[in-house]
Amino acid sequence: MSGVSSVDPTAEIAAIKSRLDALTDAATYMGIPQGFELPRDKWGKKAPYRDFEPGGLIPASGGRTIAGGEQAQPHIWAFQVHHYAPTREQVNLLAIATDKALMGWAPSTAASPISTFYFTMYDEFSKSGERVGYIATRFYEMTLGMNPDLTL
Repeated sequence: MSGVSSVDPTAEIAAIKSRLDALTDAATYMGIPQGFELPRDKWGKKAPYRDFEPGGLIPASGGRTIAGGEQAQPHIWAFQVHHYAPTREQVNLLAIATDKALMGWAPSTAASPISTFYFTMYDEFSKSGERVGYIATRFYEMTLGMNPDLTL
């Protein structure tokens, strides 16, 4: 794994985006682009979709060495996927499909398998107070900069 920086999740971001794009519902990256209209169902509600949002890095406690510089040390990288759907059942099914696609999978040889550590679910309301959908956010993490000779 020489040349792989533990503090650069570029390869993992690309792999996760590709995996989410392969799922049946729409996937966006860091929000819906301005001017883009999501498909709507026959009642005018937005079709279910996912939004992938990369997060930050923190140093991992295990597997760090005195000899290695910070760029070569393992780091925990967290990210989140927001799921949107017009019903609670749809948003739950969407989140479960994402979990199945991501959990236990390592997006690169420098990464540990993805795990989840937190989730939230809440209702989305229009300005007039009408419930227009549900959002379930899953928070995931993995270790980057894995050293195959060490167990974290």
